[in-house]
Amino acid sequence: MNIRKLTLLAPAIAFGATLGAADASAANVTVSGNTTTLTFGGQVNATNIENFFDGGTDAYGTAGGSANNVGITFTTPAEFLNAGYNGTGFNGGTGKFENVPSGATGVLYMASVPTTTAPVLNDAAGFTGISLNYSLLSNTASDGSTIQLWSGLNGTGTEVGTLTLGASTTPVACTSSHDEFCSWSSASNQSLTGVAESVVFAGDARTYTEFDAVALTAPVPLPASLWLLLGGAGGLWGFARRRPGV
Repeated sequence: MNIRKLTLLAPAIAFGATLGAADASAANVTVSGNTTTLTFGGQVNATNIENFFDGGTDAYGTAGGSANNVGITFTTPAEFLNAGYNGTGFNGGTGKFENVPSGATGVLYMASVPTTTAPVLNDAAGFTGISLNYSLLSNTASDGSTIQLWSGLNGTGTEVGTLTLGASTTPVACTSSHDEFCSWSSASNQSLTGVAESVVFAGDARTYTEFDAVALTAPVPLPASLWLLLGGAGGLWGFARRRPGV
């Protein structure tokens, strides 16, 4: 079952019990209240994420399992990328990054092929806020970009918000001459004009940026007691209207 629904509908359920059934080599999801955070380390390097976070598999065939089932998908070419310029084998990395804020061993990266495709994060359940960490190639200001948030899946519907990605104001030098993504910043938008269902990584967000700890804030369902209260108030209003002389 989708662990976001478990958390929202039954907070008393032990989250650790859900994690025990994981099929992947790592749990890449943290759910806290109505906020779901994705990290990207520990999976097969340079593998398209696809349905890994939606009860399915990534392009390598690794199942996310119950620990990572939160109803979120990524279109091609969004992929897991692990650290290690010359890494080989399972979990071996080719990522040229350092200082990942979450401490994860991998990042979200948009592969260079196909060059005309803007990767999309889809969340059919919808979200009303988003935050993430990001790093621009060599912290180059001209590689800054804007992420688009849309009311429908796959960048359809109405644009309900954006995230602006600029160069870090506190740059950090890379310790390895091979690495290029070492200065990190954070971006957040918790005031969308509506419920979003997709995130479009277009332009330089798709080619010159790496991402960490993507957090989506889900709409909070009204408590059952409040629905009962509203229903009771509606009934009283209807009764009052039927009274003679009202």
